[in-house]
Amino acid sequence: MIDRFKEIKNKVFKNQSNMSSNLHLSRQALNNIERGISFPSYNTLYVLCNDYNINLNYLLTGQGNMLLSDDDKVNNDELIQQQQDRIKELQAQVNLLKELLQSNNKQS
Repeated sequence: MIDRFKEIKNKVFKNQSNMSSNLHLSRQALNNIERGISFPSYNTLYVLCNDYNINLNYLLTGQGNMLLSDDDKVNNDELIQQQQDRIKELQAQVNLLKELLQSNNKQS
């Protein structure tokens, strides 16, 4: 994904400064994404896909075209919604695990 992220930077935004300002990221945050230290936030992915017609499937897997056609936009919206739902499910699981750990710590 790092290489595709850099490719989007070069083709769509032309440079790191433009990309960081358009995506509302610090240059350090963008640099960390490009180096594989961190993963783009949901908000960053959403802005890339929604505002710049980037195919989320391309960004994540390398499949399909980088830029969306009108037909692809519907599929991209569905994929974004699925990812958002999955994030909510994972957050609920994390919260449940935290509660269980706190409960176990209180009983000890």
